Amino acid sequence: MCFTQRVSGSDGGILYGGDVTGVMRVRLRYSHRDRSAQLKFTFQPPEAAIPQTLAPALRLLSQVTARHPMALAFAGEQADHRPSRR
Repeated sequence: MCFTQRVSGSDGGILYGGDVTGVMRVRLRYSHRDRSAQLKFTFQPPEAAIPQTLAPALRLLSQVTARHPMALAFAGEQADHRPSRR
């Protein structure tokens, strides 16, 4: 995944990006105030996509479950793998 666009505001911002194949897009909305983030994946295969192009994105999405959470680290920080306490 690579983030390619950023929109910043006074309270946080949004990062946009995707994978190298263009099959999967990601939007990360974050808040400086409460140090929270919301991650959204969009999966849109091109019409002429071959199965080998889709496999890496599908493998990643299939592993993101309650037992296999995804962690995000900013600026080289250690990723926190503990579940959220909301």
